Amino acid sequence: MLKPESLWLTIYRQLYIIFDMKKYSLYLISLLLLSPLITLAAGLNINGFELPMILHEDWLLDGDEVKYTRFPVSYDLQFFLSEKGCIDSLKYNFEDKSGLSGLIDGVIASLKNIDFSPGKYLSKNIPTILPARLEFVTKRYKPRAELKLPYDFKSKISDRRLIDKTLKINNFGPASVTKIPSYFCRFDRNVSYDDYPYAVFRVGLDSSGQVEDIETIFSNHKHYSEMFSSILLYADYQPAKFEEQKIASNVFVTVRFFQKLSYPAEIWPPSYEKEFDFSYEYHRISFLPYLDSIVNPPFPKNLVTGGINYEKDINFNDTLQVALLIDKRGKVIGPKFMTPSSQMSEKICKSVLKKLRYLPARDKNGNKIDFNGQLTLIFKNNSNNIRIISNWLKE
Repeated sequence: MLKPESLWLTIYRQLYIIFDMKKYSLYLISLLLLSPLITLAAGLNINGFELPMILHEDWLLDGDEVKYTRFPVSYDLQFFLSEKGCIDSLKYNFEDKSGLSGLIDGVIASLKNIDFSPGKYLSKNIPTILPARLEFVTKRYKPRAELKLPYDFKSKISDRRLIDKTLKINNFGPASVTKIPSYFCRFDRNVSYDDYPYAVFRVGLDSSGQVEDIETIFSNHKHYSEMFSSILLYADYQPAKFEEQKIASNVFVTVRFFQKLSYPAEIWPPSYEKEFDFSYEYHRISFLPYLDSIVNPPFPKNLVTGGINYEKDINFNDTLQVALLIDKRGKVIGPKFMTPSSQMSEKICKSVLKKLRYLPARDKNGNKIDFNGQLTLIFKNNSNNIRIISNWLKE
């Protein structure tokens, strides 16, 4: 027989276990209930505008069919969403004349049944037009349909072209930098070209475009970020707008100190028209209305003249679109040809790309990362120079 104190101790332990289990169960239930909120909180908010997000990644229905295609085929889509995120209508555009326009018919039912979170402005649901891109590709002999949205909340990867389009068609005008004064930059001897100094700033603006505060988000060289934060105080800005009404906003400014430029740097942007090929002068400054996952895309190291010379003159005209990977060392891996091409064009292309080198891409934490992108290669008759355009630097 248990003693009174032992009996009470046993009862206490049993009650503790019961309440502790209930507490644990409530904790699990609360996580399940809050998980949609946690997921939605990971979306992209640009000056009060929350972009809609897809709620289920596996959007393709069992009954739909993805047809085989040798080369990638893309469609530009527009989802017209209600205040609740429901699809009111879907529009798509396909300009190619190759006869592959029917690929989308096999997945149209799936597209019309996608669930989205609603778009919001200042936490209030609003009807939203959401642009997207649908790509049909074949990977490892299996046809796939890949839906690309302005922002992928899982990978945190944003598509700048789609975000710009989303803002424009929903009457949001992002904040911008219109002028940065001339500045001087002295490079330390221990700063290598591959490790060029750069800094990312958040500039807070009021509704008139005046600077309210400046925050350094990241810098790989403290000296340069401290110097440039004071320069940003004297820059000119344009505030963001919603339906033509100026609003308080943020603009994220990235400053790159390329050693190949002469200093003191000129007033930015340059007075001359933007060049057809890559320009360090233009890319020493860039800005976005949000903090992108990639703050520094790959920049070419050996495209000073806009191209690379082949060993002999070429006797034909051609233009190739090429997908490739640029690894953490800046080396080109690939390529994959995106359009029909001759064996000669592909042979020359592979030879030329072996010579191509890039400064590797970096994320917002300063880490070197792999980068997937596309190049345009232009072949001119009676010339040995292959013009190479890094498409991601033209967007």
